[in-house]
Amino acid sequence: MLIDNKYLERDSWLYPVISRILGFFAAPPAGIEDDFYIDSGNDHLYKYLSGLWVDQGIVNDCDRVINLSSLSQNIFEYKNGTWVDTGQADNGSATVVFDDGTSTNVIYVYDTTALPNGQWFQYSSGGGSGKSGTSGTSGSSGSSGSSGSSGETGESGSSGTSGSSGSTGTSGSAGSSGTSGSSGSSGETGESGSSGTSGSSGSTGTSGSSGSSGVSGAGTLDDLTDVELTLVENGDILVYDSTSNLWINKINTGGTGNGYFPSGW
Repeated sequence: MLIDNKYLERDSWLYPVISRILGFFAAPPAGIEDDFYIDSGNDHLYKYLSGLWVDQGIVNDCDRVINLSSLSQNIFEYKNGTWVDTGQADNGSATVVFDDGTSTNVIYVYDTTALPNGQWFQYSSGGGSGKSGTSGTSGSSGSSGSSGSSGETGESGSSGTSGSSGSTGTSGSAGSSGTSGSSGSSGETGESGSSGTSGSSGSTGTSGSSGSSGVSGAGTLDDLTDVELTLVENGDILVYDSTSNLWINKINTGGTGNGYFPSGW
């Protein structure tokens, strides 16, 4: 079966690969069912199953993968914790992929004439798959059909006769008034409120108007209203009489000391 395929006529077998991966990524990429990728942080192989990336475990030393994101879909080999690019395969090279998404071994052959820089094709006994032809031009749209005629409008049904009005019912008798409820007990007296804060001092009032001028002082002792002089003689003194509430003159019968002179005299 192998010698019937034009890609496998010469001895160009390469070491098998574990899978074809979308690439090496630090975060999960977008994928479809049975896609693979390598986590660049922990070197684990992940497979896309039922909408989730499922960890297939860490790869082993000398494991190989076809990197679909490299320019020529090169094979990469894991050596001593590092992925090594083995370079572009020769035209007609063949290899076995252990898991092509179906968990079975599948043969792939390499064609350098496919795509701009070469591509791996799945092997079939009838020969490798050819390149896809270009899409044909779209046919012109057909003309729109004519609109159908409108159906005839049906006749309106006749209106039904109105029903007769029912007789008005008799009014019910008025209910008796309920008894008045007893008055509730008085509530307890509330606590006295706390004293309010003192108000701020008022502004200073304007100065009052000046008082009227005082009356002129008495010119003589007799002009004073609380003094009563009668037959004044030389040496008389003033004595206060509490009966009349007046100062009266009297003969000085005492020593020669100074007499009292009322204010303003």
